[in-house]
Amino acid sequence: MGRQPVHVVCAEGEEALAEQLAEPLRNAGYAVTHHGTVAVGESLVGTAAKALASGAPIVLCATTRAVGSAWAHQIANAGHSGGVNRVFVVQMERQAYVDQLAIRTKVARFCDDPAAGLRELHDALAKHFPPEQAELSSESPQQTSSKAQYLDQQTSLTTFDVEALQHFRGEVRDEVAARYPAALSPWEFLERAGLWVDGGLTRTGALLFGKSPLSVCSAAMVKCVRYFGLDRADQREIETFEGTITDQIVAAREFVARHVRRGERPSDDQAEAVGVYDYPMIAVREIIANALVHRDYSTVDSCVHVRLFEDRLEISSPGSWLGRDLPAGNERNLADLDGQSIKRNFRLAHVLSWVRLVEGEGSGIPSALRDCKNTGSRIPTVVQEQMFITVTLRPRPPGDVSVISSDVKRPVPAALPPAPASFVGRQRELAALDEMLAEREHSSSLLAVLTGTAGVGKSALALTWAHRVEHEFPDGQLYASLRGFDSGREPLTPGEVLTSMLKMLGVAANAIPMELDDRAALYRSLLAKRRVLVLLDNARDSEQVRPLLPGSAESLVLVTSRRRLDGLVVRGGAQMLPLETLPTESAIELLNRAGVPGESTAAAELVELCGGLPLALRIAAARLAANPARSVSDLVHELTDEHNRLHALDIDDDPDTSVRRAFDNSYRSLHPVHAKTFRLLGLVPGHTFTADAVAALCGTDPPNAQRRLRALALAHLVTETEPDRFGMHDLLRVYARDLLAEPTSADTEALRRLLNHYLVTADHARRFLRPARDDLDFSSGPEVPRPEITDRSQALEWFEAEWPNLVAAVRAANAEGMHDLAWQLARLQFNYLMVGCPWEDWIRIYTDGLDSARAIDDSTGKVLMSAGLGVAHSRSGRLDAALAHYDESYQAAVRTGDSARLAM
Repeated sequence: MGRQPVHVVCAEGEEALAEQLAEPLRNAGYAVTHHGTVAVGESLVGTAAKALASGAPIVLCATTRAVGSAWAHQIANAGHSGGVNRVFVVQMERQAYVDQLAIRTKVARFCDDPAAGLRELHDALAKHFPPEQAELSSESPQQTSSKAQYLDQQTSLTTFDVEALQHFRGEVRDEVAARYPAALSPWEFLERAGLWVDGGLTRTGALLFGKSPLSVCSAAMVKCVRYFGLDRADQREIETFEGTITDQIVAAREFVARHVRRGERPSDDQAEAVGVYDYPMIAVREIIANALVHRDYSTVDSCVHVRLFEDRLEISSPGSWLGRDLPAGNERNLADLDGQSIKRNFRLAHVLSWVRLVEGEGSGIPSALRDCKNTGSRIPTVVQEQMFITVTLRPRPPGDVSVISSDVKRPVPAALPPAPASFVGRQRELAALDEMLAEREHSSSLLAVLTGTAGVGKSALALTWAHRVEHEFPDGQLYASLRGFDSGREPLTPGEVLTSMLKMLGVAANAIPMELDDRAALYRSLLAKRRVLVLLDNARDSEQVRPLLPGSAESLVLVTSRRRLDGLVVRGGAQMLPLETLPTESAIELLNRAGVPGESTAAAELVELCGGLPLALRIAAARLAANPARSVSDLVHELTDEHNRLHALDIDDDPDTSVRRAFDNSYRSLHPVHAKTFRLLGLVPGHTFTADAVAALCGTDPPNAQRRLRALALAHLVTETEPDRFGMHDLLRVYARDLLAEPTSADTEALRRLLNHYLVTADHARRFLRPARDDLDFSSGPEVPRPEITDRSQALEWFEAEWPNLVAAVRAANAEGMHDLAWQLARLQFNYLMVGCPWEDWIRIYTDGLDSARAIDDSTGKVLMSAGLGVAHSRSGRLDAALAHYDESYQAAVRTGDSARLAM
């Protein structure tokens, strides 16, 4: 019986809290690893991700700090994939917002009742992950005594490379997969395979999947040497490869391949390229594999050597040829020894036989001999000397095959997904793409990047245009979704995309190079004189795209991304096409095409509530189509409630089609500092903000705030509407506020800092206008950056730019109970109000200010707010109201006993 492993994950610095969960879990029979925690900071999410990939459950220690970081959401997303939830959320602090993390699992409320929370956690874990693992039978049970084969003896290693193991399991043959189903946890797989004994890896297990095989076999490596001559005294280049045995086999084979590759040619049965080499490369692979598998690992001072000379290739391994007496120094033909070797390391050879390492099937001498025969190569020779077995291969006869020519017929890929049916508008962007295509003869680079916020219609535009011009690309169209911002799935690597595209271009799987640079070179070679359209959808960053660019201007590349890929502009000469939301006319046309009734007024209101965002509009149309009895006005009424708006823009039977989910994927890709800044922007009362305002909001300096806003603008989560003034799409603002559905004391303090910023800056600006009769003094207030205002015109300009924000700030201060700030903010607008005379705003903010002054019984505030309302009403012709407010101001001044106030 073995204990079920569990990983407890916490934010860095909060290990003590996590230990409060770890110790009870150990007492309940679980193997809590990493001393009870996986300490995860902004750069250490990979540790927890590997733990999750291993199949072990994750217990997430949810604190305010933890749930506010991007890594917690990444772990939660990964844990909810695959149909079985493996992330268990424990709320350690009441103010920690856990709803988005615990979508599919019950939260254990440790913060309310630790004992009950621990019971809830234990019950939830035990349901799918009982403390004791079931006993598993091994194909060949191994003894742990010294009588076992050297590589089957147990080590002290209790950790392994999860990624290497998962990759290996994904490559096993069907008949092996049937005996080792995917439902087995990594530990169960290793134990059943005889690689995990009594809670630790065997040496074989360490060689195959250990994080450091050298720690158990100090010479577990292969040294590859290229000699520029015929003997070991000549000049040479050396490379040493460590890591798992499979990595060593692949790396050593690729070392040889790099130096002996001639080119490529069509295969015998189809027009697919295969590599052409000076040596029989299947034989090379098999002999390297045999050297690494059958070497004597108890010889700790010698490793496997691969030596490439100008006339031969030597592969040497420590040990002897078991089962045959080979006199030292006598060469033997490898064919004479076929079937004569006793497997020194049976289990290592057996497990490696389950996968295809490089090309072909199986391993061993028969495959090597068959390859030599098929390629007309000489049979390798074997010699034993100085405690090494050395196999020598000779080059293939020259001129037996030709390198592929450029006119080989290849498939014409047609990989574009269908274009959306209800596409509208985007005439400017379509014209820009048409112009780029028309000017291709005068351009060195045909590369365009469509950028914009989530749901703005980048993919729809790209696919629509690509289908319109596909006839311009007779050599085909390639497509790849790079999954840059997909929920619960990692972005594709350039290597994965290149593999897929090379297959579309007719390259056989066994001819695709192992190294990324080699794949990219082959890809560029195949497209060098072909006219192909390449559509790369949903890119994460420039680095993901750059290896996928063809090397010439014959082909055109169209990229979509939620981020501005400035790197492609600088280094690739890309044309950037930012997409904005749809104007009202186009948005109503989209609704009409989707079958929404033409209720013009209600449709316009629906467009406004959806912010012109195509994704939101399509979802709204789908909801109306699903319920014909519902009118557009009904949906408008539902969306008017800001707290319900994002929920109303979900599709019930398709959780991935959701405005919130689209925003989630963008938000969770942010650096934690930028994610926190975005959340705090949900507190901003107005619709625009400057770096100075955001600096106050976040408690930082303006240059730092400016950098944060630039990063959010690159991610299309904010928009720079004019120099140093930013805004947000209405739905993104609602989303940011949803992230703060349960504001903490830190959030309240952030809002107070922002309102203080408006207080101090308004005080500074008003002094350049006609002075008010009172002399409010804010010299003792917080130090905040002041706008560069030196005269009356600049002061007026500042007030006009900030006026909507100042009105919203007064209203927010009143609504949030910050009454001391509300009435003072209102009063500091008086000088501008006397000049600009916005009567409705004047009455609105002074009414809020008076409410606040009354709420805290501030006599000065009541005098000033009532007097100001008197001025506003009298100037706007409402004399009765003016007299009532003047009287209230006078009575308040009398109660103060301050003669100066009576004179106001």
